[in-house]
Amino acid sequence: MINRALVVDDDESVALLMARCLERLGWTADVAHAKESALALFQSGGHGLVICDINLGRADGISVARRIREMAPAVRIVMSSALPDNLERARAEGFLLCLGKPFRPEQFQAVIECGQ
Repeated sequence: MINRALVVDDDESVALLMARCLERLGWTADVAHAKESALALFQSGGHGLVICDINLGRADGISVARRIREMAPAVRIVMSSALPDNLERARAEGFLLCLGKPFRPEQFQAVIECGQ
């Protein structure tokens, strides 16, 4: 299993928190705050997991996740949002692993470990 993750969130503090949580779970985490940097980092390779915020400022996280899925259909993608409606939209798009914000550490761990 590849223990390298990509965290995509325009809120730098949330992205850093998620990266630290991942590192505590044994992952190496890369962080991106925008669509372009996320796709470039993902293309650099080696990510087995992507956590992507749905609201990325001017970009839509679901479109970023779709593009990543096109590049690597087997990668696990977790969509995140503080808005329940956004999480429902992500599920409707086929992204079944979702993480609501704010989250507790045990919720984060459960979502990350789901499907491993």
